[in-house]
Amino acid sequence: MLGRLLRLDARLWVVAASLPLSAWAGFTATVPNDDAFVYIRTAEIFLEAGFGSGLAAAFAHYDWAGYPVLLGLAGAAGLELFAAAHGFNALFFALLSFAFVGICREFSADRGLLALAALTILLFPEINEYRYLVLRDTGFWAFTLLGLWWLVRYSAAGSWQACLGFCASLLLAALFRPEAALYALLAPLCLLWDRRHPRPRRMLLCGRAVAVALGGLLLALLAAGALGLDLPRQAVSLASAYAPFVQSLFDPAAGQAAAEAIFGEHGATWSGRYLPVFLVTGLLSILALELLYAVGMPFAPMLAWGWFKGWLLPDRNKALPIVAFAALNLLTVLIFILITRYLSSRYAMVFSLSLALAVPFTAREMLARMAPGTRLVPWLLALFFIFSAVDSYYTFGRSKSYVGDAVEWLDANGGAAAQLLTNNRAVAYHSGLVAEYDRVRPRLTGQEILATAPGGWIVVETSPAIEQLLARPDIAALLEPRAAFPDAQAPRMRVYRRR
Repeated sequence: MLGRLLRLDARLWVVAASLPLSAWAGFTATVPNDDAFVYIRTAEIFLEAGFGSGLAAAFAHYDWAGYPVLLGLAGAAGLELFAAAHGFNALFFALLSFAFVGICREFSADRGLLALAALTILLFPEINEYRYLVLRDTGFWAFTLLGLWWLVRYSAAGSWQACLGFCASLLLAALFRPEAALYALLAPLCLLWDRRHPRPRRMLLCGRAVAVALGGLLLALLAAGALGLDLPRQAVSLASAYAPFVQSLFDPAAGQAAAEAIFGEHGATWSGRYLPVFLVTGLLSILALELLYAVGMPFAPMLAWGWFKGWLLPDRNKALPIVAFAALNLLTVLIFILITRYLSSRYAMVFSLSLALAVPFTAREMLARMAPGTRLVPWLLALFFIFSAVDSYYTFGRSKSYVGDAVEWLDANGGAAAQLLTNNRAVAYHSGLVAEYDRVRPRLTGQEILATAPGGWIVVETSPAIEQLLARPDIAALLEPRAAFPDAQAPRMRVYRRR
């Protein structure tokens, strides 16, 4: 029996290990992330309107509502929405882990390599920190990596099954983030450089994949139209959110203000013309640091060593789809940061996962090439994976239990009919006093506090800007302090009654 278990596919082992890790993360997660409340509120709108008009209502509330609608369908089946979100998280992480090990298996069926691949994805800190969060990105990453696995298989055999699997996976990824369509249409171009096939064969494989992807996207648009959704308009609406950023790039007044803010009024006279160079250099530096953070420690040194030794991936032609996905993600985040001037490392996760695929190959080469009798390499790898495990599943950040404490205090003392003003979405949601809890912003204004009716509650999560606002004489005179959490000496959450 034990021998039969050991002979099971490593992909099944990694799925079996991933599911309980996600369950544990779901049970131990304390305060949901801010994005979670947007998805939950959109799912509630979908449920309130019913399936017939719920799709249009959900997409009217949130520009790309595929994930919230999925949550709404789970809610219609009787599941609590947050429980459904963590359940989908577990399935998506299991699928992502399956695809990760599956891609490595396309290069080698060596059991040692596949064991290292399983450890790599299960202990990759930069992906596993998201097990605790409710994000549409997890579904996008899972189906994108599944699409990459199918493209690696398609590049080798050219089968229709692999081609359809690639296109279907990325169409499913597009339910979560629309940029998955770019991977479906552009990633197959890498097949033109695959030297395992003669040039006519390469062109056939590339053209077939692009044609099937384009046909699938057109069918998806027609199906959405039949359900009353105008997906092109939704995509334009989503992109229009970045229009102010683009306009600011060509606004002379904004450029002059930025030059004066950076160089000073006198310095801007002489150095203002170099502002584009200054900004691009700075933004590229931010991009490099965010990419390094997305790869994380200690994976970055491991990859650097593998690159130096030439161990990253054993077959250049098979690796072309991986390079294509990494390059497309890198291009996407480069355009994003140049337009918006900010970036989250989670936007570079496809790039990060593509690089992480090289870690098990580097680790295998380190073991294979070590001198007989040496113990240094096994100990270094053991330390590497132990460090990664701790970084993945143990948080060194401060507890946010003060949010739950504030909610409990408000439940006991607030009164059901009281007005509530807060800058924390979890407080707004659990209090039941804020209908549009997903619209709560982290920054309050003096006008909002002044507009609160006497007797209303004001619950604020502190920050330097909030503390400065609350210290204003005209604001402080209207606030009656009632509670502070976790304590009055170092408050992270303050509760006031409006006088």
